[in-house]
Formats: sequence, structure tokens, C-alpha cells
Amino acid sequence: GHRVNDLTQRIRVHGTITYYQPGAAVVLQDGAKSLWINTLTHSDLRIGDIADASGFPDTHDGFLILAHSEIQDSRIYAPIEPLAATWQSLTLNDANIIAHVYDLVSIEGQVVTEAREASQDEYILISEGRLLSAIYRHSDNASEIPLPEMKMIPLGTTVRVSGICTLENSDPFNGPVPFNILLRSFDDIEVVSRQIGRASCRERV
Repeated sequence: GHRVNDLTQRIRVHGTITYYQPGAAVVLQDGAKSLWINTLTHSDLRIGDIADASGFPDTHDGFLILAHSEIQDSRIYAPIEPLAATWQSLTLNDANIIAHVYDLVSIEGQVVTEAREASQDEYILISEGRLLSAIYRHSDNASEIPLPEMKMIPLGTTVRVSGICTLENSDPFNGPVPFNILLRSFDDIEVVSRQIGRASCRERV
């Protein structure tokens, strides 16, 4: 008996591709504004290219998104550098209403566990005494993209991860809202230091 008369018009947005999961989603960022875009496309989109997306405004977990979207890649390469951030600056609370939802960010943390799951690889990090997840989502079977081997990081290693900041919901009134970092590839994990016995060494890989 549920009936809806939806008169929402298709709109067009413009920005740089900062995330792409074929058959699922794209993120476009334009300056300080980022938008999650649901799309079924498996086109050859390149992260860092300027693109247009057309779709229907919608919400997910209280955040604005674009649904049923088509993407047009300009092939003009204009990559965005990740914003260096802290756990406190990325979590959503009543003193930080705007937050960096869907922005390309980077954050340091110490690896406490890692696991390959059926649909994603997950690294659990501790940063500023708080836990966060860095997640690499697997492409669906239709994309025919081979799944790379998981990048194994020794536990206790300090890394800097770069990716898209996603929050569980938009309600900060029950306490700080947890966030995850969506990795674009395993290149988004950079080793900062390894623990060797009681000493540590600084390195970049």
C-alpha cells in the first residue's frame, strides 16, 4: 500500500574524482565540498580527474548524496592532496558540526590488527588513544578487476593512511560519531615507523 510521487529533478555536480569503487560509488570533491555519488558505472574512471556527475539528490544516514548517477570523466588530471587530520578533527560532535564528511584526508595511527574479509580488507588503527578502521573495499565480480594481495603491515607499525572520511551517521548528540577511512588502493598506506625491539626506525615505503 506504500505509494510515493517523487518529483525530484536530476541535477549536475562538478569536481575532482577522489574515490571510485566500480559498480558502487564515486566521490567528487570541489574545494572544501565533497559529495558521495551512488552509481552502477564500470567505466574507466581515473582518480584525480575532473568530472561531472548527474543524478538525483537523496540522503543516506543523514548525509546528502547523489543517487542513480551517471559520471562523465573529462580526462583532465587535477589531483587533490589529502588533508592532514587528527582523530578529533574527523569525528563528528556537537562542537564540530561540519566535519570532513567524504573529504580526502590522511591520518596517522598504529596498526593493532588487520584482516581480509569477504567484501573488504580492514586495518584497525589506534590514534590519539582512539580506534578507527582503514578499509579497502573489494570490487564486485562484474568489474572483472583482479583482487590484489592484501598489504600486510607488522602489528605495532605506525602508518599514515589516506582516503575518504565516512561517518556512521549524522547525529552527534549521543556522543562523538565514529568514522572510517576508505582506501583507494594499498598505496594509501604509508609506513611512518616500525618498532624493532625497544628501538624504532623512521622510513618511507
